[in-house]
Amino acid sequence: MMASLLVLARESSGDKRRELLRSMASLFIDKEQDYSDRELVLFGEVIGDLLDQVDLEGRIELSRKIATTDRATGDLHLRLAEDEIAVAATVLRDCILFDDETLADIASRQSQDHLDAIAKRAALSARVTDVLVDRGEPRVVCSVTRNLGAELSKGTFDRIIDKAADDAELQSAVSYRADMPLASAARALKMLPPRHRDRLAALMAEDSGAEDSGAETGPVGKADAAARTLKVAQSKHRLQTEAIVAQIRDGHLDLDSVIMRLARENRYQNLARVLGEVARLKPRAVLNALFQVDHAAIVALLKSLGATEPAVSAIAQARARRLKLPASMADRMVEAWRETDDAKGTTTPTPTRLRAAG
Repeated sequence: MMASLLVLARESSGDKRRELLRSMASLFIDKEQDYSDRELVLFGEVIGDLLDQVDLEGRIELSRKIATTDRATGDLHLRLAEDEIAVAATVLRDCILFDDETLADIASRQSQDHLDAIAKRAALSARVTDVLVDRGEPRVVCSVTRNLGAELSKGTFDRIIDKAADDAELQSAVSYRADMPLASAARALKMLPPRHRDRLAALMAEDSGAEDSGAETGPVGKADAAARTLKVAQSKHRLQTEAIVAQIRDGHLDLDSVIMRLARENRYQNLARVLGEVARLKPRAVLNALFQVDHAAIVALLKSLGATEPAVSAIAQARARRLKLPASMADRMVEAWRETDDAKGTTTPTPTRLRAAG
């Protein structure tokens, strides 16, 4: 392998440079877990030196290939994130190596396309969404609002509601945000047209209604307070999941993109609940299927839902992380999905068995 890379390094043509970059990236990804932190930084520097000599197509390919790696390679990911949007989009959306400060800084300087890519990350802190809503064009604000993994401060919710007054698309996005403070919700309900108002009211009606019922002194009071906190947290997760499912059914969210986001963020409970709601199965049964070493049941379920290969691959990798399985097991699950033949009836019985198991 190294001999081939040395030969490629002597070539000056664009195609050969792109092939060298592709080979270096593959070597990095295949052996990522075997390298020390220093070796990874050196790898990033070597690949980074090639970026200035590679065309747009080569940089796009590199961005897509390394976007989901979970170990730092110096400033390589940041350089890709600040490239033109065709290169930057995948890294900005999927890379988990950026902290809030870095994301807020990028959002404060880069183009509206860059902001829109950040707005579609699986999770965003209020620090980042504040910048996105302040700087963003209407499409960016709408992307932030539709992203139910984006945390919004009360002030940001209020700014969004102000902007939604004459924006029908943003009004629709607001109607899924059952996590907004009650004062903001009261404003939104007055502003929204009937259809969207009814949706928001229905979602908020699912809240557990956990209230601070009195003093929290002594062991019993502290235990009650902890229980209420847990209940509120569980309620927010449930509200978020129900809003995600509502957006999928209304055509505003794509099931595959939701699967990939939740799987990459290791949000297994949310993933099981979303799949269960869409397939009309009990979440516990789906969670059991997710974490059986035998992947047959979850493959059949994903096939029956029409999940695409990237979504199946994301779940296969999440299973491997959770169950501490070798990467080859994830590959086998994807291969099993490819080989599943609906015409032979291989997927139909499984949802039925899952319902029984649940």
